[in-house]
Amino acid sequence: VLEIGPGAGFYSRLICEFPSVESYTAIDINKSFLNYLSPRLEKLKKRKKISYRLICNNFKDIEFDDKYDMIILLSAVHHIPDRVELFEALPPQLKDDGIIFCFDPSHYLFRIITLTLKCITNGYLRKKFYSEQTNLSTHHMCSEGEYKKVCSKTSLRLESVHYKVPRKLSVFRNTLLRSWFSTEIGIVARKL
Repeated sequence: VLEIGPGAGFYSRLICEFPSVESYTAIDINKSFLNYLSPRLEKLKKRKKISYRLICNNFKDIEFDDKYDMIILLSAVHHIPDRVELFEALPPQLKDDGIIFCFDPSHYLFRIITLTLKCITNGYLRKKFYSEQTNLSTHHMCSEGEYKKVCSKTSLRLESVHYKVPRKLSVFRNTLLRSWFSTEIGIVARKL
């Protein structure tokens, strides 16, 4: 398994504890996160036979030696500005039957309304606000349409799309409106 952008490794231990995972590689641009994750994986290694490698670098600057059964990006894609570049780099790292799994925040209705209100009431549209570098971020949320577009420009096939709809809005879970009421989107992609 290759995990891109594990951060502090909230899900990494769960991935590594999965019975069929024997080898785990994590890539993150933040060395502090990897330093935090390392002793936790070392502790796991005492209970389960697993090898791991932590790499501090940008994914596009790495020459991989291995091919992976699965590449996982959990709450990471929305931090990456050039998604086509990301998804072009991933298929060569997959085994023939390998998959890519992404799970990220989505453009859900409550978020859109909240951001719209902040734009109107908090001055987000004023040049003074958006021209200040510290106010900018790469938190560009993901949508099904964007994943379809990115996959169509690369050698990937979007196999399935899943939405996380909060329990209190579960009436929308199996409707066409589920994307508007979801808080997160998950996708599975395969090589063509």
